[in-house]
Amino acid sequence: MQTREVPYFSQWESPGMTLPLLAEGPSALHRDPLWRNSGAETIEDYARWAVNVCGMACLKMILAARGEIHPTLELARACTAYGGYVVNEGHGTIKGLIYEP
Repeated sequence: MQTREVPYFSQWESPGMTLPLLAEGPSALHRDPLWRNSGAETIEDYARWAVNVCGMACLKMILAARGEIHPTLELARACTAYGGYVVNEGHGTIKGLIYEP
C-alpha cells in the first residue's frame, strides 16, 4: 500500500491566526494577511466564512493529497449549492456544515 503525505490547511489562511482568534474573537481575522488566498472577495466575507469552514479545510487537505488545490471558500460555495451550508444574507449568518445520513 502506497502512502502519501497529507498537507495541512487551517480554516484560517494564516495558521498562526488561531491564538489571536482565541484571544480576540473573530474580529482578529480582519488582520489575516493571507485572506485573499481563501477565495473571498472581501476581508469581511473571509472573516464571516472562516469561522464556519473547518470541514472545508479537511476536504481541502484530502483533495490536495490527491493533487487538487482549491481555495477554501470555493469549496464552501460549492458545498452551499448542495445544501451543506445555509446562508441567511438578511442576518449575515451561516449555518452549517449540515450533514444528512
